[in-house]
Amino acid sequence: MHRTLSAIVAACAISLPATTLLAQQDGPQDGRQRGQGQGQGQGHGQGRGQGQGRGGQGGGMRGARGMGAFAQYRQQYEPEFMARDIRLFRDQLGLDDSQAMIVETIVSDYEEAFTPAAEEAREVSQEAMRELFRSFMGGMDQQVIGETFQQIQDEVRQLEQEAGGEIDPEVRLRLMQERFEKLGQEMQAQRTANGGVAEAREILGELFETSRTFGAKRAELRARVIDSSKAILNDQQAARWDAFERFMRRERAMDNGALSGEATNLLFVVDDAGLSQASIDGLEQGLDAYELDLDLKLRERDAYLAESEGKLMKALVDGNNAAAEQVIKRQLELRRAVRDCNENYRSQLAATLQPAEAKLLNDAVNEAGYRRVYSTTSTERAFEAALEMNLDENIHAQVSSLHEAYLGELGTVNDRIATQTRKVEPDEQLKQATDFFKAIDGSGSPTEMFSRGRGRGGFGGSSDETLTKLYEARTEKNESYRQRLEALLTPEQVGELPAAGRGGRNGGGPGGGGNFSGKIDELPERMQDRAREFDANKDGTLDEGERQKMFESFRGQGGRGQGGGQTPDA
Repeated sequence: MHRTLSAIVAACAISLPATTLLAQQDGPQDGRQRGQGQGQGQGHGQGRGQGQGRGGQGGGMRGARGMGAFAQYRQQYEPEFMARDIRLFRDQLGLDDSQAMIVETIVSDYEEAFTPAAEEAREVSQEAMRELFRSFMGGMDQQVIGETFQQIQDEVRQLEQEAGGEIDPEVRLRLMQERFEKLGQEMQAQRTANGGVAEAREILGELFETSRTFGAKRAELRARVIDSSKAILNDQQAARWDAFERFMRRERAMDNGALSGEATNLLFVVDDAGLSQASIDGLEQGLDAYELDLDLKLRERDAYLAESEGKLMKALVDGNNAAAEQVIKRQLELRRAVRDCNENYRSQLAATLQPAEAKLLNDAVNEAGYRRVYSTTSTERAFEAALEMNLDENIHAQVSSLHEAYLGELGTVNDRIATQTRKVEPDEQLKQATDFFKAIDGSGSPTEMFSRGRGRGGFGGSSDETLTKLYEARTEKNESYRQRLEALLTPEQVGELPAAGRGGRNGGGPGGGGNFSGKIDELPERMQDRAREFDANKDGTLDEGERQKMFESFRGQGGRGQGGGQTPDA
């Protein structure tokens, strides 16, 4: 799949410090993580449990690993076939030992040819990204930008000291906007004087040429694997190829999601949702329809992403922002089609289940597609910890009742947040892209990409007022129920509760904030890949030393965190 330029546009639009972090990474981690476990269902014909088509053995990313611009950018340099995939070929196509050995050789030859080509293209691309960042900065170095961030933080702390407490979020936001607008004007002036606009266009041309050349090589190697593998199949095995290819296409394409819910794979979600076997069997017909419909939507989306790269490149080089915007709009329309396919079939499947089973399915889909919204809050963890304590029977009953009420209210507001996210997310991504286009042609300030978030999350958060208010309402609800819980406990018991969250994923707004527990998947998605570099033992959690190193690194790149705003407290 050829998606480099669109991924670069999105990655650069996230924020300039984040782009720097991306350019400084040493290379892609092995993020494919194809599982080898059996599905829960037994399946019918080519069912999930038997590994013969829809779900099969393996698990892919199951729509839950860090998606979006950075994942797209990195995925292009990851091989489409690896040694671990030989089992998928064997089990889903029914290969015998001699055929499996041939496939092993085919895949080995592919990896030997792919790896050096990908490494060379990645290094060229990363250097071009660094140059692109420098052209945005108009000659300013990272130290100047870092000092500006630090000055803003110092001013905020000074105001808080004078006020005797935290200042109003709107005051903080206006202060940051004013400082960034000034910085942006300085950047733009230097950029114009230094010829940065022409330089940026030239760099984009180099990026596209690197992408085009490597994309052609990638497609050639992929075709070689497919043609060679199909050549050794008997008629019965060949009849399974279309279903197998749909599986492999989902395995690759589902990681190309940019919208919440776009990368959700209901075939895996159903297997992992804890449904009864009777319910799974009853969903077979609906899942058959979903598999075919999803495959169509994925092929339409990815075909346009590939063919539109040239149009987007030409528009950016020509300074035709209107044409570039039309390309991004069409890309987002096709992304919405994939996301809406998942949502529509989720509703259809859930409607056929008993209420308890439908809840299991919906909860699993929410967790897979909207993890930022539905991840466990610090208040939830506090209730869970309290219920594990040796409480008086009457107190335990009160805590349990309060917990149930909290979950009901939390579920309602989370559903509203998810609904509003689906509504505004495409428009916000379009705004990110247009800000990038303006930064390229000099008609806009690079710092506009910082300040697109006007909500509680600060820079990098949502600019939608309704969504911001929903997150704020969730924060207030979390704080209220936490206080009511603590009122039922002794001071000693309160001291044993997990730390309270503050905003962000633990409690409130988009864009970060809150007490960071150390779990990487609780960080904003844009920070997760970078955070994994500091996870020395690869357990998915950063200990105190690892967290300190991460935050010091982020500060050294120009500010606290990748998108500004509040950074989780260590």
